[in-house]
Amino acid sequence: MNSSRTRTVLALAAVAMAALVFTATSASAAVVPVTGITGNHGGDEYGTGMGALINGSGMDTTADPSDPSKWVVAYNNYPDEWMANPLVGALNSKIAWASFDLGTSTALADLYLWNVRYSSGGDGTATYNLYYADSPTVALPAQPNKGSWSNTGLTPQGDYDFVNGGGWTLFNTTGVLTVPKKGDSVVDLSGVTARYVALEILTNQGSTYNGGRVGLLEVAVTTPEPATMALLGLGGLALLRRRRRA
Repeated sequence: MNSSRTRTVLALAAVAMAALVFTATSASAAVVPVTGITGNHGGDEYGTGMGALINGSGMDTTADPSDPSKWVVAYNNYPDEWMANPLVGALNSKIAWASFDLGTSTALADLYLWNVRYSSGGDGTATYNLYYADSPTVALPAQPNKGSWSNTGLTPQGDYDFVNGGGWTLFNTTGVLTVPKKGDSVVDLSGVTARYVALEILTNQGSTYNGGRVGLLEVAVTTPEPATMALLGLGGLALLRRRRRA
């Protein structure tokens, strides 16, 4: 192959790969169903329990149920949210925790966190640690009963040690949801493959009611669309085939 032709092929390859990358980063992601949830629930006595975190309550998802980037907060009702009274003397200085089981090890895209809207917003999450795992060596406790209630945060689930629990990786150090009532966040989990995603809530937005409460309105996890991954693979094959023919 002469140098001119080589330059042409390389230029075409660069353009094609740029287009593929743009398409991949622009494509929407799909919601990963949460098959199990647990934590130190105990801040409310409504029937939804911790399920309120993942059932879409409080949100308007009609724009596109499969794309959390298009969801908007629609309600500020207390039953739509998850609350927990802070754990006392918990490990790693956490005041509450929640873990989400995705059912199987999954390539992840984003984690969406919507803060509580109830009352003045003081119950909202301020800072947190984020962990992920495939097979924790210390089993997580079962999901709390929907009607559980605790003024101390000491539900039967109690505390859980993510630091020494075995198999957990700390994704960040003290993520921040900074604005009361609107402290929402999208965490880029690109490159992470995991079955479990967990949050250690470290501080709230200043609530002191009944010793303080903390929680979130809704949580969603997404994975890259299969079509995006297939497009990248087909693009690579096309470039390789073109080069072989040349």
